[in-house]
Amino acid sequence: MTVDARVTVMTLAPGQSIPAHRHSQVTDTTFCLAGLAAVHFLDPDERVRLTTGERAVVAPGRVHSVANIGTIPCRLLLVQGPGHYDFSAGLSPAQPVYPRL
Repeated sequence: MTVDARVTVMTLAPGQSIPAHRHSQVTDTTFCLAGLAAVHFLDPDERVRLTTGERAVVAPGRVHSVANIGTIPCRLLLVQGPGHYDFSAGLSPAQPVYPRL
């Protein structure tokens, strides 16, 4: 069995965000490397504030967004897996999921 995982480092400018989305199969773990971020979960509504060294874990299928809520660039480490990666934009867990090509 092969375990798939994606690891990405990204920088969000102050006020920049990753819009609401979900992944059907992978756990999405976000580590804050620098700055100040917020992970907003939907259904149920929940917000988690991340400072340097903190993390948030998003279960498969849970709709969420990530934003830089600070005044300096926010650097994030995203670990997504194990499992097949997909990305479904939108707010409803009932919306179909399409694999990212």
